[in-house]
Amino acid sequence: MSPDHLGGGAGGPGRLLVAERVVAKIAAIAAADVEAVAGPPPRAATRVAAFLRDGSPGGRPSGRPEATVRVVDGAAWVSLTLSITYPASVSQTTQAVRDRVRERVAALAGLPVARIDIDIPLLSAGAGP
Repeated sequence: MSPDHLGGGAGGPGRLLVAERVVAKIAAIAAADVEAVAGPPPRAATRVAAFLRDGSPGGRPSGRPEATVRVVDGAAWVSLTLSITYPASVSQTTQAVRDRVRERVAALAGLPVARIDIDIPLLSAGAGP
């Protein structure tokens, strides 16, 4: 196979396109790295199924945040849905999420992050007694 097929030809090494779903996964994992951040609360159907199965309210968030990404003019626009564990500061936690997501998306996907929208539908109780 010639170098033209491997690296984009004589004009340079080629270009890299990272799928939006890959960038979304990077953003979700990066947000989950921040202390006091959890996934969004379960949807209504999940809560009903948990109640019918074992009588629990099933309202605690688990997992990692949900993320969607659009790439606009070569920059990522990120939307996150997550929960913050009480009594963490919402403003400090969201700033830490923004910083972490910007850093990881730039490092791993090579994209600057132009915008990060964060939806917090729930302040969750910690894993106390």
